[in-house]
Amino acid sequence: MKNIIIILALLSVTTIYSQSFDEVFTKFSKTKKETEEYQVNLDYKLYKGVKGTRVYENYSGMMAIHNGTKYQEVGAMKHIEMPNGFIKLNTEEKAMMVGLSSVSAYPSLEEIDPNLIYTYYNKGEFEEKDGLFKISFNAKEYSSLQTSRMEIHIDKKTFHQKKVVIYYSVLKDFSFYDENHLKNKTDESVDFPRLEISYSEYKSEVQINKSFFLQDSYIEVTPSKIVGVNQYKDFEIILAQ
Repeated sequence: MKNIIIILALLSVTTIYSQSFDEVFTKFSKTKKETEEYQVNLDYKLYKGVKGTRVYENYSGMMAIHNGTKYQEVGAMKHIEMPNGFIKLNTEEKAMMVGLSSVSAYPSLEEIDPNLIYTYYNKGEFEEKDGLFKISFNAKEYSSLQTSRMEIHIDKKTFHQKKVVIYYSVLKDFSFYDENHLKNKTDESVDFPRLEISYSEYKSEVQINKSFFLQDSYIEVTPSKIVGVNQYKDFEIILAQ
């Protein structure tokens, strides 16, 4: 599947900005933690640069939370994030990565909590418009992350995210998306990718098969090995390090 009299006024504005940003992000994070079950449709679009409008990759999918386990499906990829580990599937390549641990899996970028996100990001901009809050974060200097900026668009009524925009800090050659990419490659073909993830049709109850959330639906774990089961019995098993 082809990343602030003038001084007093400025101080006043800064205080309001800071409180608004922090209050919105804290409430957003609290809402996610307290929502024990939901299902939502996803739409992934990959663009070139900060303002590019051409869609280079587009995948639809869904994500659901049930009994402390997150199930995510995008294109040929499936990701099951359990309290005791994770399973990542590629149904096209018939491969499965498995990581089992007593430590809870690391949260995804758009769901990271306030206490952890500031380890990697600095507070960015805050905007309120068209029924949404938009908060952004800028990666800290010398960060090991492959992202430079992240934006979260939050519904003012529900405090669910409506969109997450991730700006990557690793250059990508977009000429490979053209048929004659070897002839058409130029310096302008290389830019930083921008990924936009849209969320729609939230449901408070999971509609998909509950077996999708069970480890036993994918693998069998014995003292000596891990093997795929059911339709995954022929998948290559890769153990996460």
